Amino acid sequence: MNNHLPKVKCFCGSCRMCSFPGSMLLLLPGVFFFFALLVVLPLSAGAQSAALEEARGLAMSGRHEAAEQKLYELLDQHPGYLPARLLLAHNYSWHRQFDLAISHFKEILDDDPNNHDALVGLGYAYAWSGQTPKAIFPFNKALHNHRGDPEARKGLGHTYLIAGNGQAAAYVFEKLTEDFPEVTEYWTALAQAYALSGETKKARKALQSALAIAPADPLANELSGRIRAEASKIEVDVWGGYSNVGNNGRFGLRILQASWQFDPRFTVYARYDNTLSLDNVDFVARRSQVPAVWAGGFAGWNSRLASRLEYGVRFLSTGQPQHLIKAEQVLFGPKAFNIRIGGLASLPGRLPTEWLGYTSFYLPLNKVFSIEPTYYYARQAGQPGAAHRLLLSGKLRHPKGFELTLGGFYEKPNVNVENVKNNVKGGYAIALIPISKMIRGQLAVNFEDGIFNRSAVFAAGVKVGIRN
Repeated sequence: MNNHLPKVKCFCGSCRMCSFPGSMLLLLPGVFFFFALLVVLPLSAGAQSAALEEARGLAMSGRHEAAEQKLYELLDQHPGYLPARLLLAHNYSWHRQFDLAISHFKEILDDDPNNHDALVGLGYAYAWSGQTPKAIFPFNKALHNHRGDPEARKGLGHTYLIAGNGQAAAYVFEKLTEDFPEVTEYWTALAQAYALSGETKKARKALQSALAIAPADPLANELSGRIRAEASKIEVDVWGGYSNVGNNGRFGLRILQASWQFDPRFTVYARYDNTLSLDNVDFVARRSQVPAVWAGGFAGWNSRLASRLEYGVRFLSTGQPQHLIKAEQVLFGPKAFNIRIGGLASLPGRLPTEWLGYTSFYLPLNKVFSIEPTYYYARQAGQPGAAHRLLLSGKLRHPKGFELTLGGFYEKPNVNVENVKNNVKGGYAIALIPISKMIRGQLAVNFEDGIFNRSAVFAAGVKVGIRN
């Protein structure tokens, strides 16, 4: 049949190839294209994978912006390339740009609702951004599609940890440590869950398992140190000193306190307070003893909320006891920022009722220095007005345990006396000096320019801590 097709003659007229039928010659471009694909496609796929791995290395080394740029270049050349889209979404999560990560994971799930990597990544992005209720669904869906998947189970456990649900987190990581007893990460997370639930002994045991597998694991060692620091602890504070008020001086015991932290979240204490006997001009002049006895407790409910409650009795020189109650609420924010709102009131009785309220803001400026402004408002029954005091303090914390607090205050008291200034001002300094693991020394000075006289207080103390 091909013999009827025209022959294609060569310019030379002697080449056998040029005597092929014309149809065969027409097929040659397709043959060349086919062989070109066999060569070019593997090269293109190889370059694609190399670019993806380069971007992955940038992201894993913390160079998230460079990784983002590389991935967008890759997606410009290969639109819709799924591994690059997934890595871009993960990179946003690792860079703490959670809104962008969530948006990109959702776009992938719009195309493929059961994409396992996107479901797990979306769960982590929600959890890390604090949206823990939204994180539960993608992890559960991933587990429904891939029953027993360790990455989805781990993500669900970490979501419970972030949400502060230690019991649920412990259940997840208990199962993971049973299935994968050689994985250090699961034992460390289980210890975190136990510690969050106040089960310190179980937390220590889980950390022993983690450190037996990887003795140098940084997270397990850090958590082990934290749990040791949060162990049951008995602490005793003793303060004594000298006060000079209105040219009258007096030495004496100022404060004696014993506290017991029986759980990482709860502390109870009792305190003997003799400061009024040493700092009030009338009591100092008359050598009167006006001590107070307090009992109280502190509860850290979770990572955002803590409470303090105290009840006290002050024994006045008139022989009539004054009953007092003090309450405080602490609200914790990001990076150790917190707000304290509290008050003290005398209970109704024979003595005039008085009360005081205060609010403070603890502002950490960096790892070693913080400031704390505080406002006090006080009233007393039978008095027409109120007293106002503003206090500003700054605290320096050295990594080795030394602390120095400097503060100043200004007060407008509720006193109306002719030819007498109606303000109080002063300053103070407190130092905490580590002596050993169990003992720390304390020093304090306070100067006050009052309405009627000036005063100075010099005090020293010791803080002894015994850990169980």
